[in-house]
Amino acid sequence: TEDPLLGIQRKEIYHQKSCPLNKGDVVIFYTDGLVESKIKGKKSFGTEGLLKTTKILSDKQAIEIQNGILKTWKDFTKNPIPQDDITLLVLKVT
Repeated sequence: TEDPLLGIQRKEIYHQKSCPLNKGDVVIFYTDGLVESKIKGKKSFGTEGLLKTTKILSDKQAIEIQNGILKTWKDFTKNPIPQDDITLLVLKVT
């Protein structure tokens, strides 16, 4: 079941879901400003860029993964000022 985006409507109904996590699993919460950022209006960083970077850094601690994603994103966009808000939260099961 697909639920609406969180925070868009005040009185939406959401379904509870669960996902078992194991040691070493990484969970990432992010806003669209991260993945929709484009390089000179062309190619976007996308979920592909996020997943690729996360896989490379998956053996690191959560803060190192977060910093690595942000560095890779900044290197990709070559723009120090985001065009949209960016939120990134990285959790790692230890």
